[in-house]
Amino acid sequence: MRVEWRREIPDDEALRQRWNALASAMEHPEVFYTYEWAAAVQRAYGKQLVPLLALCYEGECLVGVASLATDSSDRNARFLSSTTADYCDFISHPEQRRAVIQAVMKELAGLKIEQVTLANLPADSASAPWVRVVGTNTGYHTFSRPAYLCARVRLGSAEQRSELQRLALGRKVLRRQQNSLGKEGPLRLRHLNDWDEIQKALPHYSIQHVARFLSTQRLSNLIRPERRLFVQELARLLSGSGWMMLTQLVASNRPVAWNYGFRYAGSWFWYQPTFDSSLERHSPGFCLLSKMVSEACDDESILCFDMGLGDEGYKERLATSSRQTLHITCHQSEWQHLRGVVRYHVARVAKASPSREERIRAAYVTISELMGAVRKPGWRALPARVLHRCRGYWREEVVFFNHSPAEEMRAGSQSEGMVLRKVDLEMLATAAMHYADDPETLTYLLRCASRLRTTRDEGFALVKATGVAVHFCWTGPFEGFFISELKTSLQETEPDSYLIFDCWTPLQQRRRGYYSLALRMLARRLQLQGKRPWVFCAASNQGSTKGIENAGFERRYTVTRHRLRGTKRKDIDGEPSSMQAGIPQQAVNLQYESSGRSS
Repeated sequence: MRVEWRREIPDDEALRQRWNALASAMEHPEVFYTYEWAAAVQRAYGKQLVPLLALCYEGECLVGVASLATDSSDRNARFLSSTTADYCDFISHPEQRRAVIQAVMKELAGLKIEQVTLANLPADSASAPWVRVVGTNTGYHTFSRPAYLCARVRLGSAEQRSELQRLALGRKVLRRQQNSLGKEGPLRLRHLNDWDEIQKALPHYSIQHVARFLSTQRLSNLIRPERRLFVQELARLLSGSGWMMLTQLVASNRPVAWNYGFRYAGSWFWYQPTFDSSLERHSPGFCLLSKMVSEACDDESILCFDMGLGDEGYKERLATSSRQTLHITCHQSEWQHLRGVVRYHVARVAKASPSREERIRAAYVTISELMGAVRKPGWRALPARVLHRCRGYWREEVVFFNHSPAEEMRAGSQSEGMVLRKVDLEMLATAAMHYADDPETLTYLLRCASRLRTTRDEGFALVKATGVAVHFCWTGPFEGFFISELKTSLQETEPDSYLIFDCWTPLQQRRRGYYSLALRMLARRLQLQGKRPWVFCAASNQGSTKGIENAGFERRYTVTRHRLRGTKRKDIDGEPSSMQAGIPQQAVNLQYESSGRSS
């Protein structure tokens, strides 16, 4: 068997047809094995990985394809689609699988590939029993472990399909949820498989997917432009073959849930679903899944409804079977092989006890944070930080500012094209997609998403005419606000006082005056509502202090928290009459000193 190597997926129609003919001849054909899938991965992730395509020939006949990729060192190889496909495999007729794997692994050893990682290989594939045998024969130490269990709905006889429909749509809770969603209009499924229709729907789908993940304190892979390009290219390529299907659950012509999925070789795939988070209480995602399963039961060409990777609980309500995937590593180094085996078994032991796993994860996070803190300022700064933490005394100083009722908003030319909008999940999702390379801003956006669900505080964003948010801030009642810098709750000094807090400018938008502009606009908004705006910052933060004063706020008082090992004290500099109302005297020694500023 002859193996030809390519460092790209060529734009070759003849190769596409022969490749896809092999994919359809697999024992379990999957859309992930097609030429289109590999081409979409290359177009989206071409700057991050280098394809290593093995084409296996007997004479002039293509009998096998191994779509791989290497890292920058050209020493490690993996399936090209391993981070995007639910199933990956060597592509050939089942009876030729061993010969294809043998030829490819032998060539990889000759190319000095030290590690081969085969992720998401189906356990029921004809490849599974041969990889370990062939790997050993070609000089690799092979380790196989279970990976994911994929829930599936197998569709059989007419009686079985009828029973599945009853289970999918007959639940009382589901009927109640569907009735709630259908108040605006009858629920129906809308299938988009034309590229022009899909292209128009993808931006809104992507925003809803990112918003849904933010609401659950996770980051969607669609925040990355590469992933969005992959989703777009894949839909464009697959729609030409009729394999792409973007399904929407529609209520009175309004999409409330989506599934980015595929119909291929008798299988309907639940690949990347999402729903409108504002309707979460009505479970629109599960309503969509149930109606899709019911529709699949009516279509005799659909033999399997595959719900893919992930062990989400809602899948178990409908699944009738499952499919195991494997994670196989092949090392030339025996030491690296043993290291991987030991790591896997240690992780299994840890997961057997939730408390033990939690302690191990906490220790790992602590060590990672420590190493990150060391790397950021450098090793030379470490002794000073350790000394600061170990010494017995330190203090925190916080300055409070009040906006003058007579202060007019000085927007000027800088405010042209800028508006102050209330924060919602869709705005946060759009920002996450724009600032995907700013990890600190992503952490802040997750905090904002959590606050939207758990508090009554209001968030606002300064937004450009292009729709990009350039600054975020929050406001809430002064009374009862817990200020972490002082480890205490505040009491308002004047009625209807509101505090502006947790302000944030993304890294790429700083030094442009957005902080001051947002403070002025929000202060003006609060004043028009009859509220008194306040803001605070650490006394050591000269940049924030200057921005606050430029926004028309005046310094009112300073609170200093002293800590001597075993004792605590708070000192307040400012107006004694307002100080006593501003900071509670709960077992705290308050010392008042005049600041010399008049009220």
